Amino acid sequence: INHTQNILIQIDNNLELWPYIPYDIYGDALAELLQARSFYKDSNYIKSYYFAAMSSIKLETISLLAEAKKIREKIIIIERDYYKSHCGNKIYRALLNADMHKKGDSYRLIIPDKKIFQKGQSALSARGKEYLERIVEVLNNVTESTITIAGHTGQTDYKEYSRRKANSVEEYFVSRGIKKFRIKTYGLGNNEVIETPWGYRHLDCLELIISGIKDQD
Repeated sequence: INHTQNILIQIDNNLELWPYIPYDIYGDALAELLQARSFYKDSNYIKSYYFAAMSSIKLETISLLAEAKKIREKIIIIERDYYKSHCGNKIYRALLNADMHKKGDSYRLIIPDKKIFQKGQSALSARGKEYLERIVEVLNNVTESTITIAGHTGQTDYKEYSRRKANSVEEYFVSRGIKKFRIKTYGLGNNEVIETPWGYRHLDCLELIISGIKDQD
């Protein structure tokens, strides 16, 4: 318990890492530490040791995850500066407006369902169509680019809901003049986890990946 408490104190005192802490894991670790103390007070040392050990593992993991997120944020800033200087001004502005992040040779964006779909449906909302115009702008500025649309669900993918979401977005892009051969769609259900500020989770969301944006020196 004392070892776990010391790790907790170190995390709490490291204000530089606090913005990157996955708070779901932090909350679980704190609850388990409290349980360990309670069992120790009742002289149930086996359960006390178990919960203290579980809490300790989570807290040690938190530090590593927070440090990794901090590094990734710096990488994103460096990459944005890079494609600002290597892409044409129109392309750069379009990418920045779409809030797309460079990942390898592609640009990626995660959009929560509630941002673009009607509640509980695969149909786009008016707000969603307006939001997707940012992506249309990118695709129109780089006509040789292609886009992959992957639908994700937080729970079981009933009636291929994730694929219907991806298809809805594809249909909208085609209606806005994007050639269908430039688009690939997938329904991944809840087979993959998505990185969030609170850790990796199964989410109701859409993942967009644009490829084919070349440097312009």
